[in-house]
Amino acid sequence: MLKDKDLNTCKHLLDTQEVVGSSPIPPISLSILLFILGMISNIMNLKNVPAYPQQMIKGLIIIFAVLLQGIQRRSETTKTP
Repeated sequence: MLKDKDLNTCKHLLDTQEVVGSSPIPPISLSILLFILGMISNIMNLKNVPAYPQQMIKGLIIIFAVLLQGIQRRSETTKTP
């Protein structure tokens, strides 16, 4: 039986997928990112990390992934003549 905390985590991961799904990240990278976010979420739940720091950490990971993707795209466009 799922607890309320587990249900909130599942809802948050679905919300995260919707936000990241609207970004220009390729689907395979999106799958890897969501897998990593799920693993981190499980680890933080096992370590009894409160919900707010969990959301902050996952948000920073998403921001970092989007920024990294933007940097990669800029470097690819500057290389093409």
